[in-house]
Amino acid sequence: MSAMTHAPANLAEPPVGSGPAAWGAVLFDAHPHAILVIDSSGRLQHANRAAQWLVGGCWLHKSLFDLLELPADPATGVALRAALRDGDEWTGMLGTRSAERCTEPVCLHLLAAPKAETERVCLVECRRLDRQQAEPGQARRIDDLRQGHFLAGLSHELRSALAPISNAASVLRTVEDGNATLLRLREILERQVARIRRVLDELVDVTQALQGEMSLVRRPVSLNEVLDSALAQSEQQLDAMGQQVTLRLPPRAVVLEGDSVRLAQMFSALLGNASRFSPAAAPIAIGVDLVDASVTISIKDSGRGMSAFFLPQAFDLFAQEMRERKGALGIGLTLARRIAQFHGGDVQAHSDGPDAGSEFVVTLPLIIAQHDR
Repeated sequence: MSAMTHAPANLAEPPVGSGPAAWGAVLFDAHPHAILVIDSSGRLQHANRAAQWLVGGCWLHKSLFDLLELPADPATGVALRAALRDGDEWTGMLGTRSAERCTEPVCLHLLAAPKAETERVCLVECRRLDRQQAEPGQARRIDDLRQGHFLAGLSHELRSALAPISNAASVLRTVEDGNATLLRLREILERQVARIRRVLDELVDVTQALQGEMSLVRRPVSLNEVLDSALAQSEQQLDAMGQQVTLRLPPRAVVLEGDSVRLAQMFSALLGNASRFSPAAAPIAIGVDLVDASVTISIKDSGRGMSAFFLPQAFDLFAQEMRERKGALGIGLTLARRIAQFHGGDVQAHSDGPDAGSEFVVTLPLIIAQHDR
């Protein structure tokens, strides 16, 4: 008996006489990789069996971009949308949001029909990747996606556990009735709950930033107002250390386009880092300079500095020099750089070595610098 007498067990036999089209549908559904058929706007039209882990049950007419975790760099999304619009081919590594909201790194290959066709059909193949299969440049992206998914789950679990502790502190307030011991216990609980909540907020923010999901409310904002807000947020820590901040501004008011809350958060994180790694009463200097169509803001301290070995890792999530662990998680610098990148800028770190201080320089695109300040 010939080896081709029987169809493979995992393929459903098409009706007799149904022709090649039916066989094509069976093969499409049996393909081991996730394959999606989308229109030129990115809406899903068909999905094979292997794609169910990605699209879930209610996938019809859902956008492909609802399923993707695009990197923080907007160029990837722009290139992918252009390929859809123009009927081009595109290949790259992206994260995907599965039906269970798990983050999966995949190699995505988009093949669009020629632009001349009225009803353009695009085939998207998603092939799961692991670190061993990835190219060197892709391995970091896989790590970011999986780390982001872990942090999102951790934040959710910790928030759930924190709620009853917070409620218990509220109950203590109602029954302490002047009892000094209960009063002290309640204050400890409330103080530590607030501290944990701040850490969780940072974890959520950095997770969103790593996955390219941070939402921004963009509008023209004054850099002076942003820096004032950052200084106000850092005031308690700076006062506790007796540290003074000097601020050097240009003679013209600087206006940026961005999210004032996120920008203040970025500068507050950099100020907090400068304060944490500087001795008591040490000066911290902020300098603002206009350079062509950009503005640079430097935050310089005279603290412990960074070794040449650690400097390239300064913005890695959770990165800290072993000799300089100060109780922080190593989130602030990662978040600061991501916020700057979301605004079309960047943050660079400089240090002449241990005990020589550090300088962090933020570069942001400039909208306008007005003469009247």
